[in-house]
Amino acid sequence: MSKQISLVEKVAFLRDPETYGSNVSEVDDIETHMNWVFLAGTSVYKLKKPVKLDFLDFSTLELRRDDCRREVEVNRALAGGVYHGTVPLVADASDALQLGGDGAVVDWLVHMRRLPNDRMLDVCIQDGSVGAGDIRRAIAVLCRFYRSQGPTRISPDAYVDRFTRAADRNEKTLLDPRYRLSEESVLGVFEALRTYISRQSDDLRRRVEARRIVDAHGDLRPEHICLEPRPVIFDRIEFNDEFRILDTADEISYLSMECDLLDAEEIGRLVMDAYTAEMDDHPPPSLTAFYRTHRACVRAVLAAKHLDDEDVDEAKWIGRARSYLDLASSYLPDMMP
Repeated sequence: MSKQISLVEKVAFLRDPETYGSNVSEVDDIETHMNWVFLAGTSVYKLKKPVKLDFLDFSTLELRRDDCRREVEVNRALAGGVYHGTVPLVADASDALQLGGDGAVVDWLVHMRRLPNDRMLDVCIQDGSVGAGDIRRAIAVLCRFYRSQGPTRISPDAYVDRFTRAADRNEKTLLDPRYRLSEESVLGVFEALRTYISRQSDDLRRRVEARRIVDAHGDLRPEHICLEPRPVIFDRIEFNDEFRILDTADEISYLSMECDLLDAEEIGRLVMDAYTAEMDDHPPPSLTAFYRTHRACVRAVLAAKHLDDEDVDEAKWIGRARSYLDLASSYLPDMMP
């Protein structure tokens, strides 16, 4: 290899159907904050961007290699048949790229089985094809995983402090004038969150004492659940272990909130009911409303931060951030015990 291969060149190579052989005629790609994802035939390949953020570091080849391996490792418990492994992206002496084989390794990819798009929970919600049995089966898989993990060590004080710090950080972000969100709405939501933390912190502490905090999924959204005969739950967070240390009711509330965003409140209720029955866990409604509000604010922040990238659809991401903020506001009456 005689030159440095740029990210643009890597993406162009991975977009080319010829990269994957004669069985692939078309490649779909998805760009996120941290990854490029390429859907090619029956496979999916994920390329980490060389970024360094507050909560992750993909800035070197070695760090991206290690994260690819870690992603495969942490996802095998819930999606073992999906994560095939890692594949090197190599360049030969003439700088020609190829998947695997001999040459200088210029990057690493996660290789996955491509799941059927029409069985993704978000798609099934939108086309009306999801039933109560689908939800119960998916939640049963998730709860078996929770039970296998066992409780995680965290003190009640540290657990409460997490939410205090998150409220300070997220409020500051959403008040940034660049994101053009309603200051009144932002201040109202975070005042309510802080009031809950102050007055109802015992509810949070009891979750720790009841051993409900586990090494969970970390990003449980409908688009990360595939309703195959045995449901598959994928894209478990690998880049920051702390993001996975959650109350199981918090994670389920997050999924329920995302269903609400899709105007599928009934599916959100099914999610909560299935979890309650499977885990014999009955958190106070005010606590689950708090968790939903907190998660909606986190998602509003992530949507708003898309505006920091180049060449983005500002109207789309501002609209998404506002939708999450409005959803957070709608939960506030339920936070009152």
